[in-house]
Parts: sequence; structure tokens; C-alpha cells
Amino acid sequence: MVQLFVTLLLFFGTGVIGILYLGPEWTRFGGLRREAEGLQAVSAKMDDLFLIRDELFRKVNAVSNDDLELLESALPGIPARAPFLASLEALAISKGLILKNLDTIGFITQQAAPSLPAGGPRQPAPRTGGAPRSAVSKGALGEVEVQMIVLGFYDQFKQFLDALEKSVRIIDAKQLSFGSVGAEKGSAVPLEFKILMKTYYQP
Repeated sequence: MVQLFVTLLLFFGTGVIGILYLGPEWTRFGGLRREAEGLQAVSAKMDDLFLIRDELFRKVNAVSNDDLELLESALPGIPARAPFLASLEALAISKGLILKNLDTIGFITQQAAPSLPAGGPRQPAPRTGGAPRSAVSKGALGEVEVQMIVLGFYDQFKQFLDALEKSVRIIDAKQLSFGSVGAEKGSAVPLEFKILMKTYYQP
């Protein structure tokens, strides 16, 4: 009887000690397991993001040099003021217009949001050999405002606008006004056209 009592007492004591010691350890183990599962989920998400990044890099590198040169023409890395004004003058003359005034009236640089999140990886964007620097986003966009005054007839100016619309370089017409400059009775009346436009570059 005494031996049975001692055996039960030992089993009871062992159970109490197990509960008191193993309980907190089990709780701690459960917390570690949840943290491990969370880290595994984060790791899987990062793997997906790396795959997306690699795919984007692959697409950037797949752009041909011809396309990059076209992009450089549409959105140059510098204002390129002189070539732009020269191209406008040549275009106006080719349509039979008389150039009275042509000049830039302002430069604007608009800051854009950074392409990478704060604290993210700072890896340089890939570029193909000889790629112009406008192929890589700089996070800003510059504007050049130009004022142009020409003399001519409506059909000539319409042809000029049509050609301007098809220009490789991005050009937006902001304001347009015109009026007669006077002529002798019975003769064709030339018009004075004043256009305010803006083009863009990537600083």
C-alpha cells in the first residue's frame, strides 16, 4: 500500500513538474514556429519580387539601340535648344511660312517620385551598350517653352501643324492666335500666327 502511494506521488510530482517546466517551453516553441512561418512567407514574397525585377531588367535590355535612339530623339537628355529651334525654322520655311520670331521663353524642371522605394535595393538599372542616358529614368522631367511667330496663309500653317504633330520629339501646343497683317484690296491676305509650345527633356 505504501509503495502504491509512493508510486502515485512520484507520478503526480512528475506531472506537476512537467506542466510547470514544459508549459512555458511549449508556448515559446509555438511562438518560434509562427515566426518561422512568417519568415518563410516573407522569403517567398521576396523571391517573387526578385523574379519580377529580373524580368523587367530583361525587357529593358531587350530594347534595341534603334528604339533607344528614337526615345533619345523624342525625349533628349538635355534641353537641346539650338537643334530644336533650327528644326522648327526649317519646318516653317519648308511649308512656305515667313519666320518673324522664334525663341525659348522658359525652362521648367518637374521633380517626380523616385523609382525605387525608400530603403529598397540600390542596384543600377541595366543598359544596353551605347544606350543613351534617357533610357534610364532620372526621376525628373524638364520642359522648354518656345514662342514662335510666322507669316503665311492658313493652308501653309495647317501643313506646318500637321508636320509638327508627326514630329519625333514630343511637342505640345499651349496657345495659338492669329490675325491679319493687312493687304491691298483684291489681293490675298496673309496672316500672322503666334504659337506657344513646349517640348520636354530628361535631365
